Amino acid sequence: MNKLNRIALVINSLLVILLVFLLMKTLTEKDKNISESSHLPILFNFDNNDLKKIDNFIDNFNHEKSDYLMLIPQPIDSGFVINDVYTEGKTITWSIDNSRDALSSGKGMTYYCKKIEKEETNDFYTIVLSNCVDFKPDEKLKVFNIDKKD
Repeated sequence: MNKLNRIALVINSLLVILLVFLLMKTLTEKDKNISESSHLPILFNFDNNDLKKIDNFIDNFNHEKSDYLMLIPQPIDSGFVINDVYTEGKTITWSIDNSRDALSSGKGMTYYCKKIEKEETNDFYTIVLSNCVDFKPDEKLKVFNIDKKD
């Protein structure tokens, strides 16, 4: 090999090493971003991570702690319906904002309840509110379903 070929080989080797380093750095940063976003109180994916957030919210409420969640399911054929859920530890305020959904009336709803549960069937996890204002004390409101994922 002549001197020119050796220089080209060294430069190519350095470029490959640099590209591998940049790829590793990018993948590491991506993982960091995912883990940071998993701590946000906004639920988009409705996966096991989001179910843990719901369980944590219910647990906080049962221990009279304040908490907040925003649930934004992906729309099927229209606009987004946003669920804002807040508790100060004694009452749950569950607001449903469907004003972005072109097929809805756009009125939205807000429930004020004293109890929240997560019920489980073979196919779904269902979030259920009870002891709500303007409803019978034993009436249960099914406000949200999450598909079980295998």
